[in-house]
Amino acid sequence: MKLTECRDLLEKLESFSAGELTFKEARKIEGIIREDPEALRLTGQFLRTLALLDAMLAVGVDRIV
Repeated sequence: MKLTECRDLLEKLESFSAGELTFKEARKIEGIIREDPEALRLTGQFLRTLALLDAMLAVGVDRIV
């Protein structure tokens, strides 16, 4: 997967997680993730990053630094 493809997928994942995609667009992204192992890996990294940020916000960023 090329860098530009990764960036495009990350932008779509961001929109997907925010509920900003149409049903058709969301299904297209799901298909890409199912069919491309690299897209699946990138999606996993994106989700782990979101979980980490959520945990940091729950604790309070000032307590982490």
